[in-house]
Amino acid sequence: MFVNWISSSASPGTKIANAHMIFNIGGVLLFAWFIPQIHKLMMKLVPDKRKTTPVLKPSYSNLS
Repeated sequence: MFVNWISSSASPGTKIANAHMIFNIGGVLLFAWFIPQIHKLMMKLVPDKRKTTPVLKPSYSNLS
């Protein structure tokens, strides 16, 4: 079994923690290669629809 291979002499809690850590690191290494493709897909699914608005500047003409 995979968990027994990770740490043969550790307690069950340590085995589970080690298996979880290796699973997470493997997932990161696997999906790191697909970041550019995921970015392109997200930009197609959720396009940037914000309109640019001019910056409003304070008016001090009413302070007389």
